[in-house]
Amino acid sequence: AEVILVEDASPDNALEIAQELAKSDERVKVFQHPDKKNHGAGASRNLGIEKSTCDYIAFLDADDYYLPERFKKTQEVFKGHPVVEGVYEAIGVHFYIEKNIDGYVKMKNGHLLTTIEENIPSNQLFSTFFQGKKGWWSLDGFTIKRGLLMQTGLFDTQLRQAQDTDFILRTCLTEKLYPGLLDVPVAMRGVHEANRTFDPESKRKYKRLYYIKWFRKMLSHNWDKQLNRYILRMYMTTHPFIFKLSQNVLIRLPLKILFSIYLLLRHPQLIMKIV
Repeated sequence: AEVILVEDASPDNALEIAQELAKSDERVKVFQHPDKKNHGAGASRNLGIEKSTCDYIAFLDADDYYLPERFKKTQEVFKGHPVVEGVYEAIGVHFYIEKNIDGYVKMKNGHLLTTIEENIPSNQLFSTFFQGKKGWWSLDGFTIKRGLLMQTGLFDTQLRQAQDTDFILRTCLTEKLYPGLLDVPVAMRGVHEANRTFDPESKRKYKRLYYIKWFRKMLSHNWDKQLNRYILRMYMTTHPFIFKLSQNVLIRLPLKILFSIYLLLRHPQLIMKIV
């Protein structure tokens, strides 16, 4: 029904191309941030959501693309399950350069896929997705009802990376999500040198912010203890102090023990959450 393009201060002629597309098809709408500056993926997705008018929303980054019949199975799931708020599906990978396959991609049914490996009950998705036990899914393979955004909120603009994972987790936590196609891709993610996730310093910074956020949430929620221990472990290992000093094998264990004691003294409720 509509294609919303958000131009985020692109360094090339993306705006010109987007405007030409809008002239050729009235379903295409182009928007920029009010100050015409770069605000990142989270803020740009939020702008697109705010400008949308349809009951369903799907996402697509500029370096990715949909495959034919992208929404065929999605429609079937929504029609067959009226209570469902979102449908997640597998995506493939298109390597524009030679690069090591990252941990999110696995070979399945002859395809390199980012996917959930099996049908997970909706009430177990949050814990399963957070820990990556059964794989992951990407925004490119996610279709949601616009109304659920009123409950889960939009993308966290403080996270320049992992804001998509953070968003998916929040929907897993509160909404009924069902699988569509899990063994063949419905879209392709482009891998190239400009991918944000290939910047180690930036990745480390936002991974830290991400786990700080979810550690704080964990302290005030009654989640599974195994998940709590996982969040605590990731919170500790991404701490700058621990990260720098734990490279030394001799001090790694005593350092973690001391830091654990410090956290337990500062947050006594942790005892009940992890033991």
